[in-house]
Amino acid sequence: MQWTELQSLLKDLAAHHGHPEYTPADEDIKWVIKHATKGTDKDGHRWSEWRNGMHEIDKGDLRRGVPQYLCYLAHLDLINAVFEDFDIQHDNHLEKFEVKAMLTQLNNGHPPSEQQLNEVMTEADEIADGTVTKLELGRAIAVWYTMSLPSDQKDRMMHGTAIQSSSTWTGTANGAKVDEGLTKLAHGSSSSACCMVQ
Repeated sequence: MQWTELQSLLKDLAAHHGHPEYTPADEDIKWVIKHATKGTDKDGHRWSEWRNGMHEIDKGDLRRGVPQYLCYLAHLDLINAVFEDFDIQHDNHLEKFEVKAMLTQLNNGHPPSEQQLNEVMTEADEIADGTVTKLELGRAIAVWYTMSLPSDQKDRMMHGTAIQSSSTWTGTANGAKVDEGLTKLAHGSSSSACCMVQ
């Protein structure tokens, strides 16, 4: 399955799961490809090569990428609400200063340290475009909550298999935290993120 076929599949999946108006952006396709090819010989290819049809995803690859996309679709209303509040530039990406505002709200009004903010940005930015996209939002929240764990648990979550399973959000303690974080951000006490951006 090549780039355009994957785009059609993702659009069909969105329509089938209650979002008929949803059109997958390039970032969505990149994210699914990144998850689907992680650890394979296809991981690391340039995006232009994917767009030009030089690489394709097989069914085995899709089994790794699609379940997380479906989880994203299940949370899309909350994610859209969070982005509406924190995406100050209205470009469907959270820049570093916007992520800082989001983490400040998650942290009850206390801004993250520069080190914490950099760690969240580095770990969440899976397609390496310097921002946090809608598909990467769950990862950013999971990383933030993981920071509060004891160091041995944190290492397992950040670099072991637990972070991969938690990125599907459901069925894990960290997944519950992502749900909690999305709900808090979407229905938080703050009326606007603009006031929190410094």
